[in-house]
Amino acid sequence: MLVEPVSTEEDRAGDPGGNGNISVGQPPEDDLTIVDPAVLEAVFIFCLVWSMGASVIQKAGFNDRDRVDKFIKQIAGMPSKEGEGLAPNTLPKASLYEYRFDVEKKKWFTWRSSVTPLQIDPGAKFASILCPTVDTVRSTWLLDCFVSKGKPVLFVGDSGTAKTVTIGKYLSKLAIEKHVLLGMNFSSRTTSMDVQRGVEDVVEKRTKDTFGPPAGKKLVLFFDDLNMPKVDLYGTQQPIALLKTLIERGGLYDRGKELTWKQMRDFSYVAAMGPPGGARNPVDPRFISLFNTFEIQFPDRDNLRVIYGSILNSHVQNLKPAVQQAADQLTDVTLGLYDFILEKLPPTPSRFHYIFNLRDLSRIYEGLLCSRKDDYDTGAQFVRLWRNESLRILHDRLISKEDKAIVFGKIAELVTETFALDASYVLRDPILFGDYGNASLEVGLTEEGTGLSQPKSRLPFSCSVWSTVGKYGPHSGRAPFQSRIYTRSERLTLCFTHRKATPNKKSTVRTST
Repeated sequence: MLVEPVSTEEDRAGDPGGNGNISVGQPPEDDLTIVDPAVLEAVFIFCLVWSMGASVIQKAGFNDRDRVDKFIKQIAGMPSKEGEGLAPNTLPKASLYEYRFDVEKKKWFTWRSSVTPLQIDPGAKFASILCPTVDTVRSTWLLDCFVSKGKPVLFVGDSGTAKTVTIGKYLSKLAIEKHVLLGMNFSSRTTSMDVQRGVEDVVEKRTKDTFGPPAGKKLVLFFDDLNMPKVDLYGTQQPIALLKTLIERGGLYDRGKELTWKQMRDFSYVAAMGPPGGARNPVDPRFISLFNTFEIQFPDRDNLRVIYGSILNSHVQNLKPAVQQAADQLTDVTLGLYDFILEKLPPTPSRFHYIFNLRDLSRIYEGLLCSRKDDYDTGAQFVRLWRNESLRILHDRLISKEDKAIVFGKIAELVTETFALDASYVLRDPILFGDYGNASLEVGLTEEGTGLSQPKSRLPFSCSVWSTVGKYGPHSGRAPFQSRIYTRSERLTLCFTHRKATPNKKSTVRTST
């Protein structure tokens, strides 16, 4: 249905002669007012997908987004095509969730067309790396769309879907001249008073009962792990109840003697949480209704390959060609091992901690990024480092000999299939990697010998470094480990778990016999 443009007082004032020389209802050239029916319908469909369909789940066993996509296309009755730059009177043949409608160009484009190559800043911490994918580009665009208009946004997704990293990356790029940022990580011990004090600490008084950020700025509040606060005796999460009052009514009560009302101005709200389960609790649906809620999907295999392949390839560019060739195949091998473990070793009451997610994959790659050019000459050495990290992260969590044998055998199978010529070297035991042999130097992760005699001979020296210099170095101004007495077993543990205070530093030691 279209609305006929009508003549307004402003239109008549623009034509003092009354000769009808202006187009009645014609929008200014710089205005994005839509008058084309086809474009208007395309915009409506795009908005429908990311409003009513934004919280719909799409994962194994729940193909609800496919059902929404099919339903909308069936009602629209428009032809479907494949490709980029589709006309507004045409719908994409692929899922509507994979396309965006560009209002300025008046065409449909895939989200993938907006993905940029990965660029890692030298010295960046591994946890801060965000590889651009279809999911991150889409989430960032939606986040910017709502935050710029002051609308509350909530991201819901499983662990490892980059909710926090995506939001943090976006907020860090906001202009500090116009925004004040306040981040809160909720836990089971978070109280409503903690939230109120955090908010009141960053606002200032404007009038008698009105408060807000400094003049000319907007306060953006980010609440991570929103559903972590415990449920009280009456079924209420007190921090959530306080936030509901703040968002819904735009203010808080002064919880002193007066109980006066404080009006809060120029606030924006962003939140993230995982689905209920474990330590996470269901949240009041009336509170959730105040947010624009988006379900953040777990990355599919193609996106995982892009994420981890890009991170690893960016690192090995500085290593030797043989290592680069081996690294090209490691991502598929790692994903194959990860999928195998998810299928064969699900959590049970007796092994409830068998929960594997993307953070485990990230830890494996964090270990690979500790490699240095001088320490790795061949691809076999690099693959052996990968085996060490996989065993340390995945295998060492298992509690039974049978489960360990399953993972041990699968790693051997994948190495034999992919790196047949180097399999005997890669699968050799024992396997020991770490940086404790050079505890006083800035080195990466290296193999500490093929037996136990070499590492044992280095322990006295490493322990002496820790006792004399201390964890933070000779110029840190902090007391060394001599400030307290350590038992022999504690000193050995400190030596084996040594970590340098540098972005890409870590130590790992595992022994398989």
